[in-house]
Amino acid sequence: MSWSTVHRGDYNRMRKHLTIALLEAEALEPLTQLAYARDEIPPVMAANVGLVRLMLERADHLTRRTLDVLIVEYQAVYSDTTFTDRKLAESA
Repeated sequence: MSWSTVHRGDYNRMRKHLTIALLEAEALEPLTQLAYARDEIPPVMAANVGLVRLMLERADHLTRRTLDVLIVEYQAVYSDTTFTDRKLAESA
């Protein structure tokens, strides 16, 4: 059975949006820690932002690892799914 373009597009879209969410969480975490240190936000909010980042990292790791195993023979699909800041800016 061949790999359909719909599945390839879904995979690329999922990887792209997961990468964007992870970058945003990484940028937000130090800001929330600073706001917490200044007593501008409750401690639970700072903890939740850290938890979101950790969950996104886990999701990123699991999807990469799982899909590596599932699509190892479809290297052409997977090799172009690592997104850099430049690729993300160009895709918008």
